[in-house]
Amino acid sequence: NPADLNGALGVLMEPYSKNRKTQDNHSSLDFHEIPAFVKDIKALRSRTSEMLLFSILLAARSKAVRNAKWEDIDIENKIPPEDDKVKDEKRSRHIYLNDAAVSLLKEVIRFPESPYVFCSPHGGTYTDMAMNQVIRKAHARKKIVDGFGWIDKEKTKRMGKECIATQHGT
Repeated sequence: NPADLNGALGVLMEPYSKNRKTQDNHSSLDFHEIPAFVKDIKALRSRTSEMLLFSILLAARSKAVRNAKWEDIDIENKIPPEDDKVKDEKRSRHIYLNDAAVSLLKEVIRFPESPYVFCSPHGGTYTDMAMNQVIRKAHARKKIVDGFGWIDKEKTKRMGKECIATQHGT
């Protein structure tokens, strides 16, 4: 096989294999850990922690939560079509609110100068890293207590390095 890395032409193909990016899932928590994780995130009491909780409660993508506007929310029924990665006019992606999400929305402080549910201190949207920063803060606090923190245990073992959970993995 001329494409075999161990074969005669393997030397020529070696740079390709070294620079090739491997596909891997986002670091995630075991579903049994989610209730304790949610409790830990609630204790942080910040706008970004509320935003993270909202995304977990709805299993929604980060962008949909970060861009959610008060004018589009119907607390009794649903929030607007999700800002989805796949843009398809025929596809309707509604995220229906559950009781816990409605309860959280009722506690969120509204800022009249910003249309966003979870507005940054400047009145705009948060970056896509805001929720992962909350997770990293919670991870650091928990790691002091138990020595592990909020990590993907299987991936950490497989990779040989600490793999902190992500918003997408909750």
